[in-house]
Amino acid sequence: MKNLRKLSFLLIAGLLVFVSSCSDNNSNTNSDIELIAISSVKSGDFTVQLESEKLLETGYNNLYWSVSKGNERVQLDSVTFSPIMDMTTMKHSCPKGNPTKSNTLDRAFETYAVFIMPSGEMGTWSISVHAYLSSREHIEADLPVYIANSWRLQSATINDTKYFVSWVSPVEPFVGKNTVKLMLHKKMTMMSFPSTDDFALSMYPFMDMGAGEGHSAPFEQLTAKGNGVFEGSISYSMSGDWQITVTLGTDPTTTKDVVFNMNVISK
Repeated sequence: MKNLRKLSFLLIAGLLVFVSSCSDNNSNTNSDIELIAISSVKSGDFTVQLESEKLLETGYNNLYWSVSKGNERVQLDSVTFSPIMDMTTMKHSCPKGNPTKSNTLDRAFETYAVFIMPSGEMGTWSISVHAYLSSREHIEADLPVYIANSWRLQSATINDTKYFVSWVSPVEPFVGKNTVKLMLHKKMTMMSFPSTDDFALSMYPFMDMGAGEGHSAPFEQLTAKGNGVFEGSISYSMSGDWQITVTLGTDPTTTKDVVFNMNVISK
């Protein structure tokens, strides 16, 4: 009887390990983040897939890349990508990051892109992807993507250079304390938009109540974190329409303001 119970225990334990292993190989490593399929394309026996937390829009977007063979994702060694907007008479790219192994999606790489124009009459977006598998195979694909317009991107020209300010988070500002993250990029060429710390960024939140009345909210000023990242916080006191004025630089001769108009929701 003891041997039978021991054998039953070992069989159950082995089954649990097997199920857990299968689950780990086919699900998100971070179950708190829900991803949606954005675009996919077949390349030979493989399918290249792009996912994100939301539909793509102008401004900052997190991107997750994976490659599948059949119904199973394959192991990736590296991924490179290039977003291109085709405007018929010209083409341009946008700010983007370097893909790294994802902590969110198993057997995937993640990065970001800051789309600087919406899709539409002006042009269409696509993303050229090169994925290198652990088997040393090279997968190449072009994925069409649609970019909607949003409030989360502003730009300013200073000393003949165009700068892009992206509102990274929160995606949906809410009543209470919000950790604010912005990114700053500059246009070097039509295909090069590096992150930059050329200027300090500062912000001021304001709610216009009409008739010349309005108020601000408690906030912690933006501080530079490196690689074009700036962080601070805003404690919104009420829901509704808010204006966040972001100032680039401190020199009065070159200082420029951009304004993010947003709707703050109640939690």
